[in-house]
Amino acid sequence: MAAKHRLEQVGLLGFGGWQYQQYSAEQAQLKQQDERAWQQAKTNNSEQSYQKYLTSQSKGNYRLSAEQQLRKLQQEAQANAKLAAEQQRQKQNSRSAQINTAQQWLIKHGYTLTQTSELDARTKAAIEAFEKAEK
Repeated sequence: MAAKHRLEQVGLLGFGGWQYQQYSAEQAQLKQQDERAWQQAKTNNSEQSYQKYLTSQSKGNYRLSAEQQLRKLQQEAQANAKLAAEQQRQKQNSRSAQINTAQQWLIKHGYTLTQTSELDARTKAAIEAFEKAEK
């Protein structure tokens, strides 16, 4: 009876060892997947790649770094959008000032138009007439 009991214990220990090996192998595989996903996110270095990492690796070791990089890229994108909008506004203001100056000059030289700072049909016609007259 004691031998049977010892045999059962040895069998259970063997099974436990096998389960531990399986668990260790699974953990090593998960770690490798996490490492590959993180390297891919860093290589692409985009909002999408870090978001993909965060989605696919819900318990990944690099979550904090991915979240930080994602925030950084989002802040850079917002800053770039603001800069582009400001540059567009300045470009529009410059164009309006140029049109305003041209309208003032055309009015001084007898062309009939309203000073609007916009390139309306009347201003276009006056510019074309001036260019035709001056060749």
